[in-house]
Amino acid sequence: MVIELLTFQVAEHERHEWLRVEEDVWSRFLEQQDGFVRKEMWIEEGDDTTIHAVIWWNSMEQWKAIGPD
Repeated sequence: MVIELLTFQVAEHERHEWLRVEEDVWSRFLEQQDGFVRKEMWIEEGDDTTIHAVIWWNSMEQWKAIGPD
């Protein structure tokens, strides 16, 4: 099991819409990928503009099989 951690800066007034689109687009894409386990979005405590995507994969090879497109 490997964990991918991505960090995004999102303006507070755009956060709700950004999270909605992220869920509708990126989460649906990831769910179709071999080796994807789960994903959680964490808002930084004390900094509402920092959002972390925490993504669990079965293996590094499956994670890295996702192409840049």
